[in-house]
Amino acid sequence: MVLTVKNTEKVTQDHNFKGSCCNSPTLLSFDVLLTFEEILEDGETQSHLNTKLKIESSERSQLNKLMQTISGFCIKHDLPLNKLAKISTCADWNFWETETGNQANFIKATNGKIYFGNRQDLNDFEKAWMKFGFGANVQCMNMDEWVEYVISKVSSDTPSRHHIEV
Repeated sequence: MVLTVKNTEKVTQDHNFKGSCCNSPTLLSFDVLLTFEEILEDGETQSHLNTKLKIESSERSQLNKLMQTISGFCIKHDLPLNKLAKISTCADWNFWETETGNQANFIKATNGKIYFGNRQDLNDFEKAWMKFGFGANVQCMNMDEWVEYVISKVSSDTPSRHHIEV
């Protein structure tokens, strides 16, 4: 299945930052893919965010800062936070560990993925953020059900905007 990505944006807390998304001594770069349970207004199911965040001393604080940034991104782009099913993150956590002297145990255990919805395997971090609206209305489906759902939502009158292969 091929689905294109919506709303690519670079965000940084360092107003002097002028380069690509690379780590600096005080900033950690994140490449984030947000996957929504439903088709968004432009016919896509994903949004992309590149951001640089100040390095926090604890993994929980770093992840909380990332989640706040994602929340702001969703609000800014009118994305349905309550339909956010999965966050896929990519960051150099080894760099973070070197800078802080701490271990990134949670992110390594989840392979950088954060899920929401009525799944049975949610961890405490995911459940806590659902209380703030992340994925609060997601009804998890297996892959076959999701593909069927996506295909049913794609309008046949705008085939050029969608490229779906099953």
